[in-house]
Amino acid sequence: MIPNIIADFRRKVSFAKSKEVDLFRNLASAIVSQSHSTFIDETHGGNVCNVSFTSVTGKPEKCEIADLLILSCATDGALRATFWQAKKQG
Repeated sequence: MIPNIIADFRRKVSFAKSKEVDLFRNLASAIVSQSHSTFIDETHGGNVCNVSFTSVTGKPEKCEIADLLILSCATDGALRATFWQAKKQG
C-alpha cells in the first residue's frame, strides 16, 4: 500500500513547481485513493489548529501544529497519529 501511495503522490506533483499547499493536498489525495482512508479536514492555516509555546530564546510563539494530521489503525487495533508539516524552500 505505501509504495502505491508514494507513486500516486509523485505522479500528481512536481517538486520544482508545486507549492507547499499543493504538496500536502496531493499527499492527502494519494492516501485516500490508495488505502482504506477518509479525508476529514486540513489542519493547515488560520487559527484552526495552532499551538502556543515558549521558544528556546524565551519568546512566546504560536504556529500551526501541522498541515495534515494522519491517523492510522493497524490490523491489531493500535492507533497512530502522524503530524505532517510541508515546508518548501526557495
